[in-house]
Amino acid sequence: MGKRAQIPCHLSKGMFSSEYAVEINIGEGKTVSFFIDKYMVDTADDKNGFIPVNVVSRKGKEWTVLLPREDIGNATRWAKIPQKKIRFV
Repeated sequence: MGKRAQIPCHLSKGMFSSEYAVEINIGEGKTVSFFIDKYMVDTADDKNGFIPVNVVSRKGKEWTVLLPREDIGNATRWAKIPQKKIRFV
């Protein structure tokens, strides 16, 4: 696949003025979080935005994406995202 897309995220202040702390709900009560440069985020408002991902594969209604940064809790850039959260650009 290798298609570029965006997924919704919750934004808060990062450690530096040039970044956001991002939290993404990936379904079933699971979240991933990391810091990302502000220029990479398409902001909807002060608390919500969209981040770029690469869609790698699809299995039913679940898509495997490559995140722009590693998840702090799992030290991986891979995430399975529900189809309804993917916005192709």
